[in-house]
Amino acid sequence: MVLFIAPGSYSIEIDYKNSWQHLIEIEKLEEGIVPTVKPIVPAPAEYEIFSGGTIKYRDGFGNFIENEDIVLREKVKKDIVRKFSRHIEYKGYFRSGTIIYIDNEVRIEFYHEMGGGNCMFYIDIPTEDQWEAATKTPLLERQDIIEFVAARVKSEQASNCNYIIEKASIGFYYK
Repeated sequence: MVLFIAPGSYSIEIDYKNSWQHLIEIEKLEEGIVPTVKPIVPAPAEYEIFSGGTIKYRDGFGNFIENEDIVLREKVKKDIVRKFSRHIEYKGYFRSGTIIYIDNEVRIEFYHEMGGGNCMFYIDIPTEDQWEAATKTPLLERQDIIEFVAARVKSEQASNCNYIIEKASIGFYYK
C-alpha cells in the first residue's frame, strides 16, 4: 500500500494531561528538490561553569537551581569548625556561679550551685519548653549542647564524679 502525501508543511501535535505537549514539524518536498539544511540550534545548557570552576545548574525552564552539594559542604564545614572551636568558661566561685558555653557567635550561660549530700554541684538548664527563648538556639541542638557541657565540666572540674542529665539540671554526684 502506498500512501500519497502532497508536498507542503505538516505538524503533528500530541497533547497530554497537565499541559505537556509533543510537537513534530515536517516539510514534504516535491520530487527532485534537494532540501536545504537548516542549522541546528542547540538546547540551552543544563549548567554553566563560572569562575573558580563552580557549576551553576539550570532546570528545564532555564532557571538556576541551587547546588545542594555546595550547600551541604558549607554546612558540614561550619559544623566541623563549630564542634572543634566550642568551649566552656567559668565565672564565679565553686559555691555558685555561671558556666558559659561558647560556640562561635552562640553564648549560653548556665547557673551552677553547690549541692548537698552525694551531689557535689548541679547546673541549671532550661527545659525543652524554655530552651529556644532562653538560649536563642534551636531545640534540635539542645541535647548536643547539654551533653557537651556535662562532659566538658566533668573532665575539667569534676573528674571524680558521675553526672546525670535531668529535665532542668545536670547533677554531678560523687562516685
